[in-house]
Formats: sequence, C-alpha cells, structure tokens
Amino acid sequence: MRKFARLALEAKGYRVLTAGHGQEALKMLEDAGIVHLVLTDVIMPVMSGVALARHLHERFPSLPILFISGFAEHPEVNTEILEMGMSILQKPFSPYELSKKVREVLDGAGMKAKTKAKVSRIPGE
Repeated sequence: MRKFARLALEAKGYRVLTAGHGQEALKMLEDAGIVHLVLTDVIMPVMSGVALARHLHERFPSLPILFISGFAEHPEVNTEILEMGMSILQKPFSPYELSKKVREVLDGAGMKAKTKAKVSRIPGE
C-alpha cells in the first residue's frame, strides 16, 4: 500500500516521504522540515496511525492528517479520527481517488489557515 500511494502521488507531482511505521514517521517528520500532509494507515506495526496522529496533533496542531483504512467495521476508530478533525479514505481506492482526497485535504487546510488569518484581522477583536 505504501508503494502504491507513493507512486500514485508522485505521478501527480507530489514529493513523498515514506516510513515503515509510526515511530519512523515521527523521527522523519522531526527532521524533514516543512511537511504539508501526513497520510497514514489506521493499522500499522509498532505504533498505530491513531497513536501517530495523537503525537503529531500535540506537536504540529495545524498539520493535516489523512487516514486510509480498510476497517469500516470498526466505527469507533473512525469516530475518534473524525472527532480529531481528520479525514479518512476507505480502502480500496484508486490512484485518482487518493490524489483527489489528498487535494481536498490540502485545500481544506489552506482554507482553514486563510479563515484564521481573516478572523485575526477583524478590528476590535
């Protein structure tokens, strides 16, 4: 799945960093500089995607996270992800669906930043 996602996103012009598990991803993100989006599976070895998201949310609260999941039968996991304000893409998906969802999440993160900037400029507040 990691190779599939990397190839699909690179074909659309994205620069992609990959990690084998959550601990590796945390280390990579500390060293990577600017990262615009994290794409993680819900189920991973060493550290789950949800645990990774909790760590990242504490450390980088505005970093958008997109989960991929094949576990629609575990609604409590999806509910927790949605409560954290993060997005989910259900497996299986095509390269087109992946790139479309990535674009939606990135555009949504940009709109949130613009909205915050506009709100902060309101006189008297």
